[in-house]
Amino acid sequence: TDTPAAPAAETDTGTPLALSALLAGTLVGTLSNNIINVPLPQILSDFDASLEDGALLAVGFLLTFAAAMPLAGYIGDRYGRRRVYCGALLGTAICAAGAATAPTLEILVVWRTLGGVAAAAFAPAVMGLIAWLFGAHRRARAVGAWATVNGLGQAIGPTLGGFVAGHWGWRW
Repeated sequence: TDTPAAPAAETDTGTPLALSALLAGTLVGTLSNNIINVPLPQILSDFDASLEDGALLAVGFLLTFAAAMPLAGYIGDRYGRRRVYCGALLGTAICAAGAATAPTLEILVVWRTLGGVAAAAFAPAVMGLIAWLFGAHRRARAVGAWATVNGLGQAIGPTLGGFVAGHWGWRW
C-alpha cells in the first residue's frame, strides 16, 4: 500500500569539469584493476613466490570488486554518491600506498583485495552522479565519455604497469 519513492530529480547542471573529475576516478579505478598484470613476474620474483600464489593478486582484487559493487551502489544511494566517490578515491590511494610498501606477498594480496573493494564504488557512484548531473539530452554523451575512459584504462593499464615497473620498479 506504500507508494514508491519518486526518482531523484535530475539537475542538468553537469559541467565539463565535473565530468572530468568523474572520468579521472573511473580511470584510476580501471587502472588499479589491471596495472599489475605485466609486472606480475617481477613481483613474484621479489617475493620468491609461485604463480599460483601470485594469482591471488589479480583474483582477490576482481572478486572483492565484483562482490562489493552492489553494496557500494546501495551505500551511495543511502549516504550520497559524492561521499562514496571521494571515499573510493581516498581508499584507492591508501590501498595503492599499502600495496607499494607491502613487506610480504600475503600483505600485498590483502592490500590488493581491499583495493578491489575501494574501486568497486567508482562505477555505481559515477553512473549515479552522471544521471543526476546531466539531463536526458546530455547524458548519452557523458556515459559515452565514461565508457571511452573505461576502455582506455583497460587498454593502457597493462602497458603502463610494464613501463613503470621496467623503469622504476613494480612498487611505483
